[in-house]
Amino acid sequence: MSFARKLLIWSGTFILGLLVGPIFVAAIVGVTSGTSEFDRNGAAQHLLDAYDERYPPPMVMINLDEYAAAEDCGYDERVFGGDLSTAKSQKWTPFTGYFDLTVWLADEFRDEVQRRRSEWLGGHFSSFGLTFLDRCLRQTIVAPICGWNVRQVLEHGRLLDGSSLPSPFDQPRRTQSICTYLDGIAAQRGLLLAHRGR
Repeated sequence: MSFARKLLIWSGTFILGLLVGPIFVAAIVGVTSGTSEFDRNGAAQHLLDAYDERYPPPMVMINLDEYAAAEDCGYDERVFGGDLSTAKSQKWTPFTGYFDLTVWLADEFRDEVQRRRSEWLGGHFSSFGLTFLDRCLRQTIVAPICGWNVRQVLEHGRLLDGSSLPSPFDQPRRTQSICTYLDGIAAQRGLLLAHRGR
């Protein structure tokens, strides 16, 4: 056998190993994955993280109106008095307190979006599927095929990205916390409380 032929066979075997090896490892890891609820939840979250790393979701501008939550509660910026800055100092004002609560609301919304997306994946893939697709997305040349499978499941549940759910202001319990805060600020300032359907 000539040197060129040996080199071609060796190169072909090496390239085949590079292509198939990671898929084989992903399959082995998938077969040995845990099947408890805790393991499945973790595997679903890992898969979602891998998918979002490979296909970053678009940045969702939830609401550019900083007074939107206050308006939903029946108040406008006058409830805060004159200091409407969110300056870098740690000074508390009625407005910075409101700002902190709206940031909390947005964070809670993002967490809820991720929880629902992860839960949806966990309900539609087996333990093997979750672990295999995670490894496939992170370490194989066929990652686009694995990503397509994950995308189809997320699209079916209308959970493809962070804009898949209603606005954070549609979270009644958390929004009520902001409204109650604003009622307190209004009461301290001697203003009439807003009338809302509760």
